[in-house]
Amino acid sequence: MIADQSPAQPAPTRGRRLLAPLVYLSLALLIAAGGYGIWTYTRDLARATDVNNKRINLAGRQRALSQRMTKALLAYDRDTRAQLPANAALGELSKVSGTFNAVIRGFDAGGTVPGTDGKEFLMPAVTDAEEKRIVRDALELWLPLYDRLQEVASGKASAEQLASAVDMARTRNVPIFDLMNDLTNRTEVTARASIASASTPRSVLIAIVSVAVFLIPGLYLWSRARAEGRRARAALGSLETTYAQLSTQSANLATAKAETDRIMETVQEGLMLIDANGIIGEHHSRELLAIFRQDQLAGLSLLNLLQRLLSEKMFNTTKDYFGLLFDANRKEKTVLKVNPLTDIEVNFPNPAGGFIHRYLGFSFRRIMDGDRVARVFVAVRDVTPQIELEKKLREAEKNKDRQLDILVGIVHVPPSELESFARLVETELDTINRTLRAEDFAAASTGAQIEALRERLKGVFRSVHNIKGNAALLQLSYFQKAADAFETKLAELLDHPVLNGDDFLSVVVAQAGLRSDLGDLQDLRAKLGGLRSAPAAHSQAALAPAGGALASQLRKLVEDAARDLVKSTQLNIDDFAVHTVAADRPDLVRDVLIQLARNSLAHSVESPAARVATGKPAAATLTIRGLPPTADGLVGLAFHDDGKGLDLERIRARAEASGLIAPGALVSPDELVSCIFEPGFSTAAQPGAHAGRGMGMDIIKSKVVDEAGGAIEVLSTPGRFCEFRVYLPAPAVAIS
Repeated sequence: MIADQSPAQPAPTRGRRLLAPLVYLSLALLIAAGGYGIWTYTRDLARATDVNNKRINLAGRQRALSQRMTKALLAYDRDTRAQLPANAALGELSKVSGTFNAVIRGFDAGGTVPGTDGKEFLMPAVTDAEEKRIVRDALELWLPLYDRLQEVASGKASAEQLASAVDMARTRNVPIFDLMNDLTNRTEVTARASIASASTPRSVLIAIVSVAVFLIPGLYLWSRARAEGRRARAALGSLETTYAQLSTQSANLATAKAETDRIMETVQEGLMLIDANGIIGEHHSRELLAIFRQDQLAGLSLLNLLQRLLSEKMFNTTKDYFGLLFDANRKEKTVLKVNPLTDIEVNFPNPAGGFIHRYLGFSFRRIMDGDRVARVFVAVRDVTPQIELEKKLREAEKNKDRQLDILVGIVHVPPSELESFARLVETELDTINRTLRAEDFAAASTGAQIEALRERLKGVFRSVHNIKGNAALLQLSYFQKAADAFETKLAELLDHPVLNGDDFLSVVVAQAGLRSDLGDLQDLRAKLGGLRSAPAAHSQAALAPAGGALASQLRKLVEDAARDLVKSTQLNIDDFAVHTVAADRPDLVRDVLIQLARNSLAHSVESPAARVATGKPAAATLTIRGLPPTADGLVGLAFHDDGKGLDLERIRARAEASGLIAPGALVSPDELVSCIFEPGFSTAAQPGAHAGRGMGMDIIKSKVVDEAGGAIEVLSTPGRFCEFRVYLPAPAVAIS
């Protein structure tokens, strides 16, 4: 049998010997690589944990810094207003704002920032999308505020710049705080996620190496893993502690905000911010609600509120002024100087009916955002008590001055003549009161009714003109001026083409003022009556004929009027004739002679130079003489002057202009002369203290012809003289 000759299989001894070193080498390399990887992951995990801790602490510190900045700014503003040293607050503001700015920029772009432990820290830029959004929103609020704070921190900020910084800090402080709070919370979330993601590959590697090296390396690495786990848990515990601290700080800030809100609730001024559309901001003082009598103001238009309270003219002015406030091209100081709302009267509807009158004072300050006016800070004060007190003081001062003027004017007038004047004023005011019956004016609507009211107004004019003439006779300058001002109002009304009840309000007010003056006159008369005894001269004057006292008064009246008109005159009076005619009607004769004397000086008597130029004496002569009784039993007086007489051409031109006669109509001289007795007719170029109202001749006609049943004659030669003859029924009792 032949044996099998195939070769035998070689023993694997050499291969095993080669494999073992390779296995051991691979295992050693694996262990080395695994150990290095574990060490690297552990180191990176420790670094990441440290960086995350610092980032969380810095984010939390940013919240506290935002509040410290606002507190330091407010303290600096308070000390500056109180003129106290403010270096500490200014230093705090500079330091805190610089730290806050460096950290927020570090979050945004990375870089070296001051750490919470006092050492500088290399901050990585945020990579999480939510963190980026938070940081971007915070920078949009922070950078404009930082510019304002830098202006203040320089120590050279103006009052306007300081006010702007305070207002911006107040409005942006809470939003910045909230964003830093969000950044802190988000940083904690990303930190936990980072630690978790870093731990996963490390655990896998540990498991692989543990399997590879069996138990001892596994136990060692497991122990290291547990240690790192403890460190991670300790880090998380530190984060929780930091979060608790930040929560405490947040609570403290909330308390501070509540205190600020309480201040806004108790401040005695209405404070608010408005935008370019006049819309009131969310934050305003509680006092503002009370001032405007509103339950809610945030979101409302300040202009709309004012439109309901102001007159149309004042509202339009206010609207234009708001445009100036938001015009950055206008200098703020210039705009504030023309503030139309310094002290304005407003009218709030009264639930009980009518209106509540108040006075408000507004002040404004701009809040700039770069080159534009972002907001306007408005402060509103209710200044009604101050205004009303000022008005009362002014009224009291005015009344005191008025009473003094009246007192000075009456001390030289005999009591009997003063009493006579008071009776005349009382009578004329009663006449005015009857003439101005309110129901007649309220009912006037047609042209005829309105024209009737115009005639009544002329009757009021006669009464006032008579008061004015008698005041001039007694040299009662206060009453003369008051009556002259009253006449001015009446003349303005008579010029109106259409009259209504509202037009007579000024007449009623003037009448009330004159009656108040009369009351003061009566009070002063009573006081003077108890202080002075009647001198012998006064007693004799009371017993003397009426004509003698009237003659003395007329001479004084003519002297004063001639001096005012720069003319020279002498007055000759037949005292007996005056006394005879005025025996039972002294007031009527006095009123007529007053008007004739003033009319003669104003219209007929020439200036001294003009008289001399025509061959006349420089001084004009006025003569009052008696007239023989007429066949009808009338007695009369003649008032004669040697002036230029009546200017018939001038009378005709004025009559045609006023519609009394038709232009070019054939009229006799007597018809032309009769025009001078029409109410409101005057040839004077302009009214003055002694003539020009067109009521003197109307008063004479009314009293002589209409009331007394007498007659008037007018004689005149142009350039030579003018004479008025007044006839009255003979006195009932003859006086010898």
